[in-house]
Amino acid sequence: MFCPSCGTQNNDDAAFCSNCGTVLKQSGQQQPSFNPPIQNMSNQPMSPADDPGADTILKVVSFCVPLVGIILYFVWSKERPKSAKDVCTFAAIGFGVGILFYIIMIVFAAVAGSSMDTY
Repeated sequence: MFCPSCGTQNNDDAAFCSNCGTVLKQSGQQQPSFNPPIQNMSNQPMSPADDPGADTILKVVSFCVPLVGIILYFVWSKERPKSAKDVCTFAAIGFGVGILFYIIMIVFAAVAGSSMDTY
């Protein structure tokens, strides 16, 4: 028989739980059965929202591809506002860094093009 208090399995003729001491049998009463709670036995998170590693990966993707961050912002804005704000921030930073690199590339191309004219 299972203890209704802690769930420990005891002998069917036991009067008290061997783990917590709860009275298992009282004269003339039917003992209620113990149903242990259903647990998630896998090591996988229940949903992507529970996995902080997934958020980190999506922040990096949002930085590299800002459009992904903007899409995730609109998808998550109601159910995960903090994560939505984070990926939008990373997307904005990634967009700014992309423009900065583009400007630097244009400047270097112009400098390289003008130096080729002198030879």
